[in-house]
Amino acid sequence: MNIAKILAPAFILASIALSACEQAPEPYNELTDSKEGAFVYMGQVKSSVNELSLLPFTNEERTFTFSATFGALGYPKNDIPVKFIINDRAFDSVNTVRQAAGLPLYEKFPTNAYTLSGTEATIPAGQLTSNQLTLKYIANKFNPSKEYLMPITLQQAGGYAITREKSTAFVIAKVAEKLANRTGWIATASSEQPGENTGLASAVLDGKGETYWHSRWQSPAPVFPHWLKFDMNTARTVTKIALRTREWDDRGFTKFKIEGSLDGTTWTTLGNNLIFDPYKYDPEDPDQEYPLAPTEVRYLKLTMLEGNMSSTFLSEFIVYQF
Repeated sequence: MNIAKILAPAFILASIALSACEQAPEPYNELTDSKEGAFVYMGQVKSSVNELSLLPFTNEERTFTFSATFGALGYPKNDIPVKFIINDRAFDSVNTVRQAAGLPLYEKFPTNAYTLSGTEATIPAGQLTSNQLTLKYIANKFNPSKEYLMPITLQQAGGYAITREKSTAFVIAKVAEKLANRTGWIATASSEQPGENTGLASAVLDGKGETYWHSRWQSPAPVFPHWLKFDMNTARTVTKIALRTREWDDRGFTKFKIEGSLDGTTWTTLGNNLIFDPYKYDPEDPDQEYPLAPTEVRYLKLTMLEGNMSSTFLSEFIVYQF
C-alpha cells in the first residue's frame, strides 16, 4: 500500500479538527494511547535502499544510523518499545529474485566488518522518534569485488501497526568498478621505434587495436627488461589492468610486473612475474585482465621481463578503477 494512501486519512482528520478548533482542543497536539489509525515506521533512512560508502578503503570506522518514527494524529501517551532484526528471510528473497534474473548474488556482511549498537529502542511518550541505533562498519573488511546486503527490519512496535513500505532498510555495501578515462594520460617508455602504426608509447592509450608501441629494434637495440610508464594526472584507486597484444603477432613479451606510485619516485609492486600470452588474440575478446589489490596511485609502471625475442611491443594498456 502506498504511504500516501496510509497518511491520507490522518490528514483528512487533521483538516476536520482544524476547522473545528474553536469547539475542541487541537487533537494533533494531544497525547493518545489509541492505536486506531496510528502506525510506526523506520525513520532517518533515505529510502528503502541505502548504499554505504566504502571508499576510500581504510580501517576507519563509519556509521549508518536508523530509528523508528510514530505516525498518527497526536503524540503517543506512553512509551513505545520497538525492535529491529537483521532479516535473513528478506536477504534470501532478494537473492532468489537476483538469481532468476541472472544477477550476482549478494553476500552477507562479514562478521568482523560491522557492529550494531543494539536492536531495541524506545519512542518516548510525547515524542515521535525513537533513540537512534547505529550500524558501525569498517570499509577494508569488505571484499571490493563482492556486493553485500543487510536488510534491517522493524519487527515489533508495541502493538502498533508497522508501515510495510517503510519497515525494512536494505543496506548495501559495494564498490562499482569502472573503466578509467585515459584522456590526458602521459605514456613514456624505456625505448621507442617510431614508424608504421606509430611505434610510440602513446599508442597504447589511443584505443586503437591496430596501433602499438614497439621497443627499439634498430641497432643499438636494448634487451629485456623493457618498460612503459604512465602518469594518470591524478591519484585514483586502481583495481585491475588489461593488456592487449599486437594484432596477429605472437612474438611479444611473456612475463611482466606492474608497479604503482603516488609520487613517481617510490614504487610499490602490485603484481610480479605475471604471465602474458602473446599468442592470444581474439578480435571478440582481445584483452587479458589482471585484478589488483585496490591501491591508490597516480603513476603505473609496466615492466616486461621476458619474451619471445629481444624487443617487444604492446597494443593497449587499460586500467579499471573505483
